[in-house]
Amino acid sequence: MKNPYVNALMAFGYVLVVASFFQFIPKESEPVVPALAAATMLSLLVFSVALMGFLFFYTPAKMLVEKQYNAAGVFFIKTAATFAVCFLILLAVLFTFGF
Repeated sequence: MKNPYVNALMAFGYVLVVASFFQFIPKESEPVVPALAAATMLSLLVFSVALMGFLFFYTPAKMLVEKQYNAAGVFFIKTAATFAVCFLILLAVLFTFGF
């Protein structure tokens, strides 16, 4: 992945998909075994951290190993800034149309 904008948009898309998934879980469902619910949430957390780590840090880390220090920093900043812009747009939409 050599495009920080694509990485940030993919990360934001993943966040939206996971958030949308939770929207469809029935509120009045069968009782859940607490250990299974905890294992499910921890698994989601581990997967999310791995995916975000790949999207945000893999390419800059590879660039650092290749001694492209400035390019690695710029790539990471572009990725983080693009994700921040997506977040701010989402926040603006939420405040405009209500929660």
